[in-house]
Amino acid sequence: MQAISLPSDTIDPRPYFPTVNEIAPNAASGAHDLTDSAVGLLRVTAPVTWGRAVLVPLLPAFLANHPRVRLQLTLLDRAVDLASEGYDLAIRLTPALPEGMVARRLAPLDYVACAAAKPKIRVRSPEDLATVPCLVYGEGDLHATWRFRDRTGRIQRVKVQGPLMINDGEAILRATQAGVGVAVLPRYLAGEALRDGSLRELLPTWTPLPPVGAEPHVLWLRDRYQPLKARLFIDHLLARLRVD
Repeated sequence: MQAISLPSDTIDPRPYFPTVNEIAPNAASGAHDLTDSAVGLLRVTAPVTWGRAVLVPLLPAFLANHPRVRLQLTLLDRAVDLASEGYDLAIRLTPALPEGMVARRLAPLDYVACAAAKPKIRVRSPEDLATVPCLVYGEGDLHATWRFRDRTGRIQRVKVQGPLMINDGEAILRATQAGVGVAVLPRYLAGEALRDGSLRELLPTWTPLPPVGAEPHVLWLRDRYQPLKARLFIDHLLARLRVD
């Protein structure tokens, strides 16, 4: 049989073929799906404080319902690269969808303005916060502008300042309990301190809004096959962290 030679300017198609390493994970996941059973390792990453307080309490029920799934949860306060770091899902507190990702929004965070029980700081409206020491998350003017919504839907902004800026929510909680100033914290973080009386709520008729508009989302790569175990985990989160 005579061999056929291609012209020199013919495009080599091999670089466009998927490699075995690219095909194998999806093929294995697809085979598991055919058994109608969630099987294998599921790698998830989430923010540290949110993960401890909100996500971890939801895991026992998922694992009980899907005993053949092994869940590896990594708590990190940074945006991981799902493709290069090998994660199936990421939960991020973000106001915008990263490029190349699919996202489902989870229940928004409920914030509370609070201060230590003593010394007693008195504020009657958000604008009063400009006159008292406040604890700011992170750095820069964006985080130092707090927004509040009243019962009519009106939004009021106030520029706050204070002696301490911290990039960790739990550290802000401890400093607030110690009487350093007023803080706006997620209720899941401040809830126990509000119940035991070490913190008291301020401005109960106003709702603090996220300082940078961040809301929790579960994310995955747009072009990656989603195995059954990941889809079931997403459904589990959406059922328990419903968006009203």
